[in-house]
Amino acid sequence: MKIPVMLPRFADLRMITSTADCIKGGGWTIYSETCDIYGRPYNYPIIWARLFSIVGLGENSTEILGIAFGIFVIAVFVYLVRLATLYNCSYFQISIVCMTAVSPPVFLLIERGNTDSLIIVLIVASAFFYEKKPTLSALLSSIAVGLKIFPALVSLKFLEKRKNIGALCLYVTASALMLWPTIKFLDLITQRTGQNRNFSFGATSTLSMFFPNALNMKGLYILPINLVITVIFSLIAFLILEQRLYDSISVFKEKSFESSLFGFSGLTFVGTYLSGTRFDYSLSVLVPFVASIAISKHKDKILWCLQGLVLIAMWLSFRFEIDNMFADMAASLVVIVFISICFVKLKLIWKNSFSLK
Repeated sequence: MKIPVMLPRFADLRMITSTADCIKGGGWTIYSETCDIYGRPYNYPIIWARLFSIVGLGENSTEILGIAFGIFVIAVFVYLVRLATLYNCSYFQISIVCMTAVSPPVFLLIERGNTDSLIIVLIVASAFFYEKKPTLSALLSSIAVGLKIFPALVSLKFLEKRKNIGALCLYVTASALMLWPTIKFLDLITQRTGQNRNFSFGATSTLSMFFPNALNMKGLYILPINLVITVIFSLIAFLILEQRLYDSISVFKEKSFESSLFGFSGLTFVGTYLSGTRFDYSLSVLVPFVASIAISKHKDKILWCLQGLVLIAMWLSFRFEIDNMFADMAASLVVIVFISICFVKLKLIWKNSFSLK
C-alpha cells in the first residue's frame, strides 16, 4: 500500500516531542524558531508539548509513544470489527468495516504517529459511556476537544436530552480550561497547517477544485465561509430527502451504542471537514462511523450510500488529479448527508419538546 512516508518514523508525533525538549531547555514560545527536525513550525494545541515536557517525554520517547498510539487505535478498530460479528452483522457489512480499517488513511495515521489516533480512541470511549455515564462521556469528549479542537461539535450530542445539562456544563468547562493556553494562538496555528490538495480533504480542499485560489486562504476567517456553503448544500439535501432521512434515523435504536457512535464520530468528522484542509489520515475517524452503521444492521439506501461514499473517500485518497477529486467529493457528500440527518433529528427534538408542553 503506497502512502507518503517520512523518515525517521512518527514524524507528526516527533514535532511534539522535539518541542517538549525545547520547553524543558527553557525560553520556548510558539513564536520561537522551530524545534522540529523537519523544520516545520509548531501547529498543535500547546497543551501537547507542555504536557509532554512536564511528564518528561522528549524526542527519545517518540518511538515508544508512536507504537503505543498505533496499538491503541488498532485495538479500537479490532473491537469495532469484533462488535460487528457479535451483533451478527452480515459478512458484507463486516467486510466494509474491515476495508475502512485497513485503508491508506489509517496506515498513514499510524506511520505518522499522529495524535488523531488518541482522539479516535477518546471519541469511541465517549460514545460507549454516553447513555450509562454521560458525565464520564462529557469528560472524555472535553479531553478530545482540548487536545485537538475538531471534536468540539460533539457538544451538540449532549443537547439532545435535558438530563445531560450537567454533563454539558462539565464538557464546556473542561474544554475551555484545556483550550485556554491555545485560544489566542489558534489563528496562527491554523495558518501554519500545511495545504496540499493531493494528500488532503476538507471544505477548503473541495472548494479549491472550483476556485483554485481557495487554498491560499488561511486563518480562522475561512471557517464561516466553509460553514455557510456546507449548511446551504445540507439544507438542500434535507429538503429533497427529508422523508427518506426519517427512515434512516429510525434504523438506530434509542439509547444504543451504535446510535451514540454514529453521532459522536459523525460530528467529529464534520468538525474536521469544516476546519479547512486536513491531511488524509484524519479520514480515519470514519472507521467508527462506518462501524456504527454496520452494527445497526440496516437495509436503508441512504446509509448504504454513506458507506459507499466513505469507501471511495478512503481508498481513492493519496491519488492525484481525477482520483483525488472523487475522494474529496465523496468526503463532502458524507458531510452533507450527515448534516441533513442532523436537521431531521433536530426537527424531531423540536416537535417532541412542544408535545411535552
